[in-house]
Amino acid sequence: MRNGILSRGIGWIAIGSALVFNVACSDDGSSDTETEILTATECTDRGGEPAWFDSCGRGRDQLGTIESEEGSLPCCETVPILTPEQCEAQGGDPLGDPGDGSTYRDGCPAGETMLGTLDYGAEGGICCK
Repeated sequence: MRNGILSRGIGWIAIGSALVFNVACSDDGSSDTETEILTATECTDRGGEPAWFDSCGRGRDQLGTIESEEGSLPCCETVPILTPEQCEAQGGDPLGDPGDGSTYRDGCPAGETMLGTLDYGAEGGICCK
């Protein structure tokens, strides 16, 4: 009896692992844009720009990675420059940067999309919805 329970337990573990493995490794035909290597020109041609930090921040899509002799930078989708009033008119929330770049680095709160960057004050900010 003990061996039967143990065998069934291992079988469930093996099946569960196989399912997780299959889901994690399935190919849905889409490309992994984060690892697609682009030149700076290809980045801008796709509507992107090199990131200021090592990520695009939440709410902003990464279009690929720009490789150079100095290292690699994410190619992030370009967003428009807005005033706080334009941000609010689009239903967004203006988030100012305190001066350390953290607002740009971290991006929008989870589940929100970046509508643009803000052109106000000394440090600017981002607009999220």
